[in-house]
Amino acid sequence: MCYEFPGPRCSPDERKKMDNAKKAYQEADALVRVKEKAFKEATSEAAKESLRQELQQAQADRQTARVNAAFAEQEYTEAKAKRDKAKNAYFAAKEDYLRTPDGIKELREKGQHAKADRYEKERQQDIANFHVHEAVKNNPSDPKALDAAKLEISFDRTMKTTHRRENLAANTTLPEIQQEFMKSRSPKLRSALAHNRNLIPEAQNRLAMDKDPEIRLGVARSTTDRKLLNKLSQDEDVRVHVAVASNKNTDPATLRRMSTMATHGEQRSLNSLRAGDGPGTVRMAVAQNPSTPSATLTRMYNQGPERDFTGEVTDRESNLANSILENPSVSPKLLNKAAKEELGKGAGSDYKVEYAVIKSPHLDRKTAVALIKNKAKHSGASNARSLAYWCAHEDIKKKVLKQLDDQIAKEKANA
Repeated sequence: MCYEFPGPRCSPDERKKMDNAKKAYQEADALVRVKEKAFKEATSEAAKESLRQELQQAQADRQTARVNAAFAEQEYTEAKAKRDKAKNAYFAAKEDYLRTPDGIKELREKGQHAKADRYEKERQQDIANFHVHEAVKNNPSDPKALDAAKLEISFDRTMKTTHRRENLAANTTLPEIQQEFMKSRSPKLRSALAHNRNLIPEAQNRLAMDKDPEIRLGVARSTTDRKLLNKLSQDEDVRVHVAVASNKNTDPATLRRMSTMATHGEQRSLNSLRAGDGPGTVRMAVAQNPSTPSATLTRMYNQGPERDFTGEVTDRESNLANSILENPSVSPKLLNKAAKEELGKGAGSDYKVEYAVIKSPHLDRKTAVALIKNKAKHSGASNARSLAYWCAHEDIKKKVLKQLDDQIAKEKANA
């Protein structure tokens, strides 16, 4: 038998590149803070104007450094994951081979009789219980799976067996099996258990206090317990906040409180920058949750998206308005208000908002026609046709599409 070990997890260059990028971001962030302090302390308008330009440049440099740091960390993480995968594949292949008759024979030839006896015993045990494993895989809720679950917990030798255990943990409805898996030290297994939508309350409460954020994240996604969701909404990890804000069972009062979270996110770590996590994504999750009350959606729309120092809308909340307007809980009053605001902008209307409101059956019929005409006037018949195609009023849609098709054909003929 000959297997090549995959080597170290990551090369020193990848780690050094990530550390240098993080250091550059920290230096750029410190410079921005210095410029902000100087700008606040400036007294004359000329000094303020000069410092404002310097501050904007420093913020742009910080954003560039932030992106570079996020990409460097992503490259490092991907390289580490690739090495770990190769390492796991190596050990899995080695274990699979040693449990075959040829592997056991090779161990005996090397004089490792105790190890050969152990692998032989495990091989015979696996063969004897093969039908039980298949029954668990096909029907995880079968009461006979309890004994198989205990066997799976004590018999973690291959990746195949690990996959069966995680499948069982994510689907079983038996409290006895859930309690057995609660004792496992494997984070992946506890994470699979946390995503189980049939967890007993005791298991949910224990997993909600787990030190691993991935496990608390699984509970936030799967639980229907409003008290537990309210508790998880105060978690220290932003990803858990997003999961709570996305859960349809979250209490409206909790969603209202989460919609007023601070939107700046200076405390976000570089680990969350790569995934785009932050309070902005929490507000986006609240805006997209169909359980969010219409009053909360209206207040969020009137408050507007997060803006940076220069007044520009941040990337994390650039789609906040259309997410609110596409929510099925949004009030017809807000829909028509947003549509009329876009009509007042003329050629500067936001196409995202236009498409969001035109899809709603609660949009006023006259306003819907006016939106399409405004689009045809400023953007052409083809773009107006694309907007009319999504109109929720079928009679208007059919009539306007025919008119626009005739207009487009006439324009082509004249060209």
